[in-house]
Parts: sequence; structure tokens; C-alpha cells
Amino acid sequence: MKKRIWKQEILNSYELDVLTPLMVEQAEEKMGYALPQSYVDLLLEQNGGSLYLNRFPLENYEEGYMEVDYLWGIDKNGNQGICKSKYLIEEWELPKNLIILNGDGNNWIALDYRQNSSNPSVLFLENESNIEITLAKDFKIFISELYRDEGLNDFESVIFDTDKTEYTVEEADVVFAGDTIGDISLALYHFSKVNPNIEWFLNKIEELLRKRNGFIVMEAEGALMELILNRTDEIPPYLSKIEEMLEIVNYHRDPEVKKFAKKIEQQLKL
Repeated sequence: MKKRIWKQEILNSYELDVLTPLMVEQAEEKMGYALPQSYVDLLLEQNGGSLYLNRFPLENYEEGYMEVDYLWGIDKNGNQGICKSKYLIEEWELPKNLIILNGDGNNWIALDYRQNSSNPSVLFLENESNIEITLAKDFKIFISELYRDEGLNDFESVIFDTDKTEYTVEEADVVFAGDTIGDISLALYHFSKVNPNIEWFLNKIEELLRKRNGFIVMEAEGALMELILNRTDEIPPYLSKIEEMLEIVNYHRDPEVKKFAKKIEQQLKL
């Protein structure tokens, strides 16, 4: 099974529009460097966003790893994502000949073209301490070493940290028939952990996708994506049903709802 790198979120401020070859060409021309093919291939899956594999092993750094929560993509207008690199380098007085992949003003992760203009290494910089650490000799190796804390759950949020609510199927039927977003979210979270009967769960998700409330629909989409990602081998017999379910969503008035449906279609290659 293909290694899962991106975290599939309904609303993700780091994710940009679907990447095109023209966008890659324009970004390379603007920055003066060819981008690593492994980076471009990753952005063709998703153009930037939060990472599912969000830790990089690093000895003598905090707990033996550093958090890599997201990677920037390529903006079609040339103003966001890695296209901000030249501005950030000047603003924060960073070394030249870098393309910034992630950063917050003090800590940065970048492609470093200073030693190799055709195959850049991946660099970590800490501004205040003047620290530079080469994380990997190229981007492909960097991605291959990312990992995830197995204790994390992709459906986590603050409300779930303390709430241990559990549901029977009968209780969930009542909750899903209603319109209380908090209860629906908790029920979806519960069943995302306990691996319910897949046919029953798909039917419940379909019911939620038919509701008018965009928040409920997006919660249902998130549960559907989690089901697809976590129970991949069980999905093929239900592909036609899922395709029909996504057709329902494509008529929703909320553009974010439709956008996430496209991501699910892309995951399934429908």
C-alpha cells in the first residue's frame, strides 16, 4: 500500500489549488531553480498541507525528533507557499539560495541549493541561535524518514481529548437522525475507532451527506475519508456506492463541501 504522507483535513489553510505543470514551470522560473522531482510528485498528490507523517528523527533535539506539521505547496498566483521564499529570505535575513518549505519566523525547513544546484539538500535553520542542520541529502530521503506517532488519531480535536462517550448502534441511529453537530461529531469519532460494520457505517454517512447543514456534511465527509484511508482493503466492493454518495455532495451549495468531495474522489481515483 502506498505510504500515506498528507493529513486529510476538510479545511486546511496550507493546501493550495490543484497543481499543474504550468504552475511548476512558473515557480521554477521565479525562483531560479528546478524543484526536486520527488517534491513535485508529492504536490501532485496534494498541493501542500498538514502532514500525516509529522515527525522527523533528529538526535540531540528535544525528544529525539522534530515536529514537521506541514509543507508548503506552489501558489498559482505566485504569492503563497514556496513562492514566498525570496520575500522571507530578505525579511528574516536568511541565507540566499534557499526555497522555504515550512517556517514561522524563527524555525525554518528549506531546500538548500548552496552546495548542489540540481539536487538540493533539506536544511533546518533556527534564526535566533544561528543553527543550521542538514536533515537529509535530498528531498526524497527527507520524506522517506518522516514518521507518525502511532498514538495519534487523525480524527482528534480538543473536544475529543476529554470526552469518552461511547455509542451502541441503536444510540448512533438516533444521533445520526438528528441535527446536533456536537453529538454527530462524537458518534462519528467513536465509530472511526471501533471499526464498525462497514456497510452500516456507509449507510449512516450517506444519511448525513443528505443533510443541508454544511458542517454536518463535512463531518460526514471526514468520516468517509478516514474509512477509506484506514480500511483500504475493504473498500473495493463499495466503490460504486461511494461514487453515488459523492454525487449527492456535488450538488451541495457550500464550495468547501464540494472541494473535499473532489479530494475523496482523487483518493479513490474515481
